[in-house]
Amino acid sequence: MKGTYRMQRHPLALALGTAFALHGGNLFAADIEITPPPAGNVVIKDSTGAIARFVVDPSGAVSISGLPSAAQENSPVCFNTGTGQLGTCPLQIAGPIGATGPMGNTGPTGSVGAIGVTGLQGIQGITGVSGATGISGATGSTGATGSIGATGATGAGATGATGVVGNTGVTGPTGAIGVTGASVTGATGFSGAIGSTGVTGATGNTGSIGLTGATGATGAGVTGATGVSGFTGATGNIGNTGPAGATGATGAGVTGATGSAGFTGAIGITGPTGAIGATGAGVTGATGIIGSTGITGATGNLGAAGATGVKGSTGATGATGVGTAGATGATGTAAAGALLRDANGVALGTILTMGTPGSAGSTNTMWVYTSTKHLVGITMAGAITTTSPLYYTGLNCTGNAYLNSGSATAGATSYAKNVLYSQKNLQVYALANANANGQATSVAPSPTYQSQENNAGVCANTVPTNAGFLMTPVTMATIGLPAAGTTSVAVPLQFP
Repeated sequence: MKGTYRMQRHPLALALGTAFALHGGNLFAADIEITPPPAGNVVIKDSTGAIARFVVDPSGAVSISGLPSAAQENSPVCFNTGTGQLGTCPLQIAGPIGATGPMGNTGPTGSVGAIGVTGLQGIQGITGVSGATGISGATGSTGATGSIGATGATGAGATGATGVVGNTGVTGPTGAIGVTGASVTGATGFSGAIGSTGVTGATGNTGSIGLTGATGATGAGVTGATGVSGFTGATGNIGNTGPAGATGATGAGVTGATGSAGFTGAIGITGPTGAIGATGAGVTGATGIIGSTGITGATGNLGAAGATGVKGSTGATGATGVGTAGATGATGTAAAGALLRDANGVALGTILTMGTPGSAGSTNTMWVYTSTKHLVGITMAGAITTTSPLYYTGLNCTGNAYLNSGSATAGATSYAKNVLYSQKNLQVYALANANANGQATSVAPSPTYQSQENNAGVCANTVPTNAGFLMTPVTMATIGLPAAGTTSVAVPLQFP
């Protein structure tokens, strides 16, 4: 028996209906129906009666005012297009992520649908209080500039003329090292005026190289002891720079022909070094210290915010419009993905990506989504590829076949229509035991694996310990590929 309770649009009537629903433990089970007057809405408000929390308009459209400001959750909500029932969304299944494939052709743009009726405007949220401006930090003081060091005087010794190169004498025995003589550095002379540059004469003919003479005996002069260094005088004031002198006329001397090499003369005794002259006594004044920058005054405190004005009362809700919703525009044609074809022009599937997952820079494999919704990797040679080792419950890669899950823990999931190929057994496989969402789950080895096939098709009798996905044999036709009865496709592959 279905009970019908028609209630007036009055808060008291709604409260009484809710009370009956909550405390009617002795009543018969029945539905509670709320039937608004023509063109009226079903509205559920908050405790103040000012905010509409839940609204159903005459067209059946539902508005929930609290959703825009609600906290974000981690699961989407879907509805049944036939009954409108809410529920969780089906799990989206993604294939292996590889390199980005070529972009498909853009499909034609669908016609624009008519603009529907504007929905009810949501309640504006309260503006948050602006945060106070932080106090600016004080500017640090500038460090003092260091004083500039005085420039040393330039030595004025004139360069002597180059002597004639003599023949090398005979090397004599090395003399004993004498006691170091006193070395007194003489005063540095003034720089002489620069003489005018003479005219460069013609280059003379190169003379013949003389015979190398025997090395002469090394002189036995004793090096005097190093003298005591004189005191360094105070640095004098830097004088004004004098005007630049005029450039002298170029001399007209002619360079004579190069003479023949003469014999090397004996090495003379090194004369004592002159004493270092006293430095001028002028003192350079110290650079004044730059005063430190004053500390920036602290920013004044932000004035207190004025009191919020009293909120005006909410105006009465206007009557809901009853305009007819426009017709839904025609759905545009979906853009077709790029198709990979075999040498005969037969479509193999939509290109998803290029390259082998986990192999950087690999471009020899095309991953396609076939007409039977299988995920297949096809190499440029037309072979179906396998990117993980295959396990077997029998020796020599026999018995039940499993795909390595990459983990010793069972319970991992994968797309069940993932296609693998055994080069050892020349067999195409897909994952077995798919659930309602099209996923397969890895399981612990039972019985224990006895052998393993690597990516190159080499079989080894070993005992892997990782969990695996049970596989089932399939044909090329089953997975939506041509050339039934074989395990490869006709090449060369054709791209869009």
